[in-house]
Amino acid sequence: MIIYQKAKSLLIKANSQYDVFGHDYYFNIYRGCSHRCIYCDSRASVYRVKNFDTEVIVKENCVELLDQELARKRERSVIGISGAMCDVYMPIERELKYTRKVLEVIERHKFAVQIHTKSDLVLRDLDLIKEINSNANANVLFTITAFDDNLSRRLEPGAPSTSRRLHALKQLSDEGITTGVAIMPVLPFITDDEINIRNIIRTAKRYGASYVLFSPGVTLRENQREYFLDKLKHINYHLRERYIKRYGNSYACSTDNKKDLFELYYNECRELGLATKTPHFRFHKPEQLSLF
Repeated sequence: MIIYQKAKSLLIKANSQYDVFGHDYYFNIYRGCSHRCIYCDSRASVYRVKNFDTEVIVKENCVELLDQELARKRERSVIGISGAMCDVYMPIERELKYTRKVLEVIERHKFAVQIHTKSDLVLRDLDLIKEINSNANANVLFTITAFDDNLSRRLEPGAPSTSRRLHALKQLSDEGITTGVAIMPVLPFITDDEINIRNIIRTAKRYGASYVLFSPGVTLRENQREYFLDKLKHINYHLRERYIKRYGNSYACSTDNKKDLFELYYNECRELGLATKTPHFRFHKPEQLSLF
């Protein structure tokens, strides 16, 4: 179900103290997501999306708003279209093309962009991404939680498989686009084993990624917690009881081997020459001309 709404404003200033994605501003085109990731925090009741997996709210005037707001910016910056409440390349984007339209606006105003997705649909807009990269900078970040395709399909049933994301990453990298992988969340007792993390990092490097972000653990809030625990029964019945016993109603559910995983992550990235932060593009300010 698609619901169209008009927004009053669009761009949100990123908090540089907490932001790890390397953008200066970000915005949402959609709310609600058909990727149906069982761990998605945006399903929590605090976000007030009634039917998160089947209802998509579209900011129908986002293209016009973005055009107006970028025109008022005195300095160019990095715009994140990361979809905090969705994936900007979920299946409905094939028809609506709002993500492509906002990329056209970003390219026209010569701003840089960082795209965060789980979908190889991003390749549809490779022409625009390359154009933005030639004028400013383009950066594409893929979330990968499980190296194994079968497990990724169970955790993210509506999203393209891990192997499809990795092949999209390689194609973008081959075209000169900066790419990275976000290993987040890391689900306790499911994806927190060292083999999974090591495989993702090494394959990301082999396919052309220049950086990897990592955050062990998952957050569970009201409504999302119940949904997640129910879905765990279809992966392994005992997982649900294990989560309840270990975390109860805790919001932050860290992995018990957090320290070891961080050590593995930093060692692997250092050995492979991968950055552990998003490369933050900085625009060069034009030199002021002297009278003499």
